[in-house]
Amino acid sequence: MQNAPHNSQPVRARIGALPFARAVSMLGSVIALAVACAMLAPVAHGQEAPPPRQDRAQQQQQQQREMQRELQREVQRQEMLRQEQRAYEEQQRRLMQAQQEQQQEGQRRHGRMTPDERSELRRQINEANQDIYSRPRRR
Repeated sequence: MQNAPHNSQPVRARIGALPFARAVSMLGSVIALAVACAMLAPVAHGQEAPPPRQDRAQQQQQQQREMQRELQREVQRQEMLRQEQRAYEEQQRRLMQAQQEQQQEGQRRHGRMTPDERSELRRQINEANQDIYSRPRRR
């Protein structure tokens, strides 16, 4: 780079190959191409191009309706989730209750009798003894 002469010419003069008018023309072509691509982009992606002069009020109303529909869908989804959660909790409560009843039944069969159960059993035995050994009535 030390051997290169120091050039103090302006940039436009150094370009030389492209005159200024030609560069401006190419820039205009690039801008026109970019605008055309932007307009065709929705069509290329399978979307319809929006109507060129749609009223702003109509656009806002349509957006508002879409937002309301989306809000309603979200509320419905939330309600469905709540109902599913309640049903699941109810099912779990029933299962727990059934398990507790089975455990209590198992404890009653294999464990010691409670004082109430013992007194009830004595009463039943005494009633049965009275029926078995009762004296026949004379006529």
